[in-house]
Amino acid sequence: MRVIGKRNIPNLLTVGRGAITIIMVGLFATSWENKYIIIMTLFLTAAMTDFFDGWLARKYNCESDFGIVFDSMLDKVLILSMMMLLIPYRILPVGVWVLFFIREMVIDSIKGFWTSKGRPIKASWSGKMKLLAQVILIVLGLMRLMNDNHLLYWGTDLMAVVALFLSYYSGYFYVRDFVKKI
Repeated sequence: MRVIGKRNIPNLLTVGRGAITIIMVGLFATSWENKYIIIMTLFLTAAMTDFFDGWLARKYNCESDFGIVFDSMLDKVLILSMMMLLIPYRILPVGVWVLFFIREMVIDSIKGFWTSKGRPIKASWSGKMKLLAQVILIVLGLMRLMNDNHLLYWGTDLMAVVALFLSYYSGYFYVRDFVKKI
């Protein structure tokens, strides 16, 4: 029987985030009374795995190409899925989601190019700030589904602007570096 070593934990957390995302998407389709509380709990758990997988990989010196590539990809699946699920509730406009989607596809193409050259790109500080703003946006959106409060309307709108700004701000550095190296 194979024992899971601490060097495998970061990748297991990354894969777990993907599984949690699938469960949350399924929960949106249910008519359960408290589904948004469950979704919020799962979402925060998934967001925390993103912090811990990278932290553990650095702590145990076991960063891997798998982790670099799939951590980034599953972050995008988590965030874009949750944002998309907020659209029918008029929490996030479709146009804003499309702008997030375009940014993610362009930056993932750049990252994919460098990965194909054997030089995967790690997450940047500005990219981590972008992700934090997106997480806060989604949390506020889920809170709106649980509590129809006018402060939450203002908060989600403001965080959508902040998250979108940080998305393109961090994307600028990826594009700039790509153009310089090409």
